[in-house]
Amino acid sequence: SDNYIIGAGDQINVSIYGWAYYNGNLTVSEDGYITTVETGRIYLKGLTFSAARQLVRQRFASSFDLVHSTFDMTLTYSKTIKVSIVGEVVKPGTYNISSVNTAFNALVAAGGVTDIGSVRNIQVKRNGKVIKTLDVYQFLMNPGSTDDTYLEANDYIIVNGIGRVVDVQGEINRPLKYELVKGENLNELIAYAGGLRSTAYKRNVTIFRYINNENVVLD
Repeated sequence: SDNYIIGAGDQINVSIYGWAYYNGNLTVSEDGYITTVETGRIYLKGLTFSAARQLVRQRFASSFDLVHSTFDMTLTYSKTIKVSIVGEVVKPGTYNISSVNTAFNALVAAGGVTDIGSVRNIQVKRNGKVIKTLDVYQFLMNPGSTDDTYLEANDYIIVNGIGRVVDVQGEINRPLKYELVKGENLNELIAYAGGLRSTAYKRNVTIFRYINNENVVLD
C-alpha cells in the first residue's frame, strides 16, 4: 500500500509505455538510492511508497515524455528484516520476515498467542517507543478496519498477559470466553458474542463473580 516504507534491499519496477518506453528493475542500495543512466541517483530510503513513486515520476519526467505516456511503479521484491516477537506467544524469538508483513502476519510465524496472552493489547515497539497497539477484536468485528502498520528492522512485537476475561453463556449466539478492555461493559460483551437469541429473556441477567474468596451472585 501507499504507506509502505522504502528501505535498502527493496526492488522496484519502473515502467513507461506510450510515446516513450522504459522498463527496468531497480534495487535500493544500502545507502538508500536507486540509480539509472537517465536520472542519476534518486534517494528513496525512508520514503513512503506513495512519496517515492511521486519523486521517481518527477525525475523520469525530465528524460521521458510522460504527458503522452503512462508511468507505472511497483514493488517487485521486498527487503528482509529481523523482528523480535516476545511475551505470551507460542514460539518467542527473532524472526527474518519480509518487510511487507504486518504485525498480525508476524504473529503467525511465532505460532500465535498463548492461552494466557492478550489479543487486545499487542504492542509494536520501535526505538524504545510503542508506535501501535493492536486489538484483534476490532480487526475482526469491523469490516472496514485494516492493519496497515508495516514492520521495520529491529521492531519488537510484545504480547502482554490477558486482561479481564468473561465467560458468557445462555441464550447468546456465540457463548464463549471474551477479553474485555477498560471501559467495556455488558453491552460490548453481548455485541462480541453475536447478540442475544430471539429466545433470550432480556429483563434479567445473572452474573457470577468471585470476590475476596467468595462466590457472589448478582441479578
